[in-house]
Amino acid sequence: TATKIADGHGTMYGNFPDSRGNVWFGARDGSIGRWRDGQFTWLGARAWERVRGFAETKDAMWVATDNGLFQLHGDHLEDAEAIVPAVAVSAITPDATGALWLATESGVMKWAAGALVAIPPGGPPSNTSATTIQFDGDGTMWVTTEGAGLWRLRNGQWFGYSSKDGMFDDLVWRVLDDGRGYFWMSSNRGIWKVAREQLEERAAGKRQTIEFVLYGEADGMPDRECDGSMDPAGWRSRDGRLWFPTVKGVAVIDPAHLHPTPPADALIDGVRVDGQPQRFRDSLTLAPGSSRLEIAYTAPALRYPERLRFRYRLDGFDSGWNDAGAQR
Repeated sequence: TATKIADGHGTMYGNFPDSRGNVWFGARDGSIGRWRDGQFTWLGARAWERVRGFAETKDAMWVATDNGLFQLHGDHLEDAEAIVPAVAVSAITPDATGALWLATESGVMKWAAGALVAIPPGGPPSNTSATTIQFDGDGTMWVTTEGAGLWRLRNGQWFGYSSKDGMFDDLVWRVLDDGRGYFWMSSNRGIWKVAREQLEERAAGKRQTIEFVLYGEADGMPDRECDGSMDPAGWRSRDGRLWFPTVKGVAVIDPAHLHPTPPADALIDGVRVDGQPQRFRDSLTLAPGSSRLEIAYTAPALRYPERLRFRYRLDGFDSGWNDAGAQR
């Protein structure tokens, strides 16, 4: 049974569980609420419009809003201090040193030792919104963006992953690590997963294309359009399930109980030599002077045939596989 505990302030854009057992909520109209000891209380509002996210450091609570980054001093919102004003901030992520990394409408920013500090060059473009920031245990940072794909910062070096690398979409609201070797990403066109190993191989130049598996309404989602530019735009719960908000409710994925369908066998549809159809059974002999061989192929798939991706090679001619994407 679901029970409404607060209303009257528009969409809830951010929520955050702090280290003391409280849960903070940010509303569309700039209001902040808190759940403490089984009770919900509105703490008030400021003229910072949407409150999109929160963060906690050892000495402060931080608020991400449409009007910048603010620091809270106790429960009194009127005393909130503007730290980075005049930029929409969708997420705040502290690193191991206590510095704050900000996902903003102007890309990625870093606040440390009381000032904005320079970040390594070559990262997400400043004319594209960053949507979330998160860290691996080894300090690797991942940034999702609203149109520039997924970015990795490791040892001061950036690497970007986009649709040119085989990613399904360049808009990424959230990325979740399922602990089973896969990243799951949400967008306005569905949720997809990629193997972390393939991301590493692409950055190392060991592969050119990343393979993905896409999920949508046919897989049980209430709607493929997910929501973002708020924190959290996805969550991994203690039981390993992945939660993503959509425009028609919450999509929940349990990676432990997914059973992927084996790929269908590829079938040859037809063969043409210099544009002329050929009768093809077990073998085909090309006449002298033949210059162009075309092989049409497909694979039977009634569910999302547009998701199929193909590779091909001609034994004795190709040294490796050729990635044809969706081409048949």
